[in-house]
Amino acid sequence: MMEFYKNKFTDPVLLEIFRERAVEMIMEGLRPDDLVRWRLGELFAEAPMNGIYVPALGDYDLNEDGYHGCMLLSGDETICFHSVRFC
Repeated sequence: MMEFYKNKFTDPVLLEIFRERAVEMIMEGLRPDDLVRWRLGELFAEAPMNGIYVPALGDYDLNEDGYHGCMLLSGDETICFHSVRFC
């Protein structure tokens, strides 16, 4: 992971903070801004985000709290959840 950050940061605690922020912010579209904040904006230009790999459709418990944090569906499925319809 230090190589990804161009060896600017070597503290394991700081690297874990970077990893956690990357996981949280990428789904909110804030990752490029966060890299710029840390003066690492060139990393985003070098490795543009083209998507994510997901092994299969279905429910995912992302933080192991017993609840489905994410549900991936094919394009022709519709679900209802708490009176909200997702297509």
